[in-house]
Amino acid sequence: MLRLRCPKCGTNLYRGYYKFPVCHQCGTNALSCRGCLSFDPKAGICTDVLSPIDTVQDADAMPDCGRFRPRLAVEDAGDRPLGRRFWLYVALAVVVVVFLATLGFRRLFGQPPPTEYPLHTLIGLPSDIYPGTPFDADLMVENADADLAHSFEVRIGPETMEDVQFQGATPKPQRETMRGQAKYLQYGIIPPGVQHRVVLRFMPTHGRARLRVRVLDDRGRLVGEERADVRITP
Repeated sequence: MLRLRCPKCGTNLYRGYYKFPVCHQCGTNALSCRGCLSFDPKAGICTDVLSPIDTVQDADAMPDCGRFRPRLAVEDAGDRPLGRRFWLYVALAVVVVVFLATLGFRRLFGQPPPTEYPLHTLIGLPSDIYPGTPFDADLMVENADADLAHSFEVRIGPETMEDVQFQGATPKPQRETMRGQAKYLQYGIIPPGVQHRVVLRFMPTHGRARLRVRVLDDRGRLVGEERADVRITP
């Protein structure tokens, strides 16, 4: 799983922090051009030959080229276990026991063991929302499969659709549908080892926003999910 380090001070950034993906130490956005492997900090240009961006005007802004590659990345540990370490260990032990039990059951009946999902994701939700001001949710989807390309879709929960108005996604999905009261954005295939960035834009309509965003793989399996209940600041 993907986790980020701040490109300026090197601090590990966890999804549990309310400012993610902004560094809680120095305030640098880890998903900005400064944190991209293609950015040349000395020349101030993008070195990716396929990127539509040449000269970078603001290195601390989020690029919308869809070709972001993190300069500093390590294994993802999810939320930082502060105050919840005991329950984290308990949950981990339960998962291990269930996994071993399932693995033994499948081997006993001749079924192959489960495989790791090929897609990894990071989802950044805002901590502050202001009335009449659009806000963004930032998603980074990585195809960790070394051989095959995979597609994915983004699910915006019905709670979110009740509290805020969805204004669009960048880049645009190949297909946008409603299933029940949830909205689904379907995207094309991601080549092996490539990351794809999606920015969702919303407009607040009520006194709070219950943000529920999921990423599903091409088989409909859950890849990642983030939730946040944000009050709209007057």
